[in-house]
Amino acid sequence: MTYRWDRNSGSTGTSNGYLAIHGGAAHSHESIRRVVLGWSLFALVPAWSLDRLSGRPVYFGAVTQRSSNGSPPPDPSVSPLPNPNYPLERWLWWEASALQPVSSTSYVDPDAMVTLGTIGTMLARDEECSVANTLPSDDLVVYLVVSSPALVNVALEGWAAMYSSVLVSS
Repeated sequence: MTYRWDRNSGSTGTSNGYLAIHGGAAHSHESIRRVVLGWSLFALVPAWSLDRLSGRPVYFGAVTQRSSNGSPPPDPSVSPLPNPNYPLERWLWWEASALQPVSSTSYVDPDAMVTLGTIGTMLARDEECSVANTLPSDDLVVYLVVSSPALVNVALEGWAAMYSSVLVSS
């Protein structure tokens, strides 16, 4: 049996409250054994929305999906979480973290902006899992997905940073 680490990271901007990046993959007849992951999210919002957004949840998850699926990875803010093709396509990790003010502002200025943020899994979260890719011609992709419905149509800009290391065996 041979092992390899598939390491990926990404940071990207959003204005719709949903982001997904490719975290790793198991080729046909390989198995995902372990996932180490972490994430953070920051958003620039109008000061008038601070009270409305503070404490609102940001959802994060790691989910497996076949490479030929054609649709975006599922949204981790949806309840209950969908596992469309269990045990092959399923959630490996899920968590929620609250938005908190990162910068201060003056409430006198109606056009002032403030930064909200959250750091989910601050230290590397190490999840043991076993997902065998039994698909004859598809990769089984691990997607890292972050979602905050509260930021939709409110945040001027948002940034998410996510990283993962996926241990794959063949």
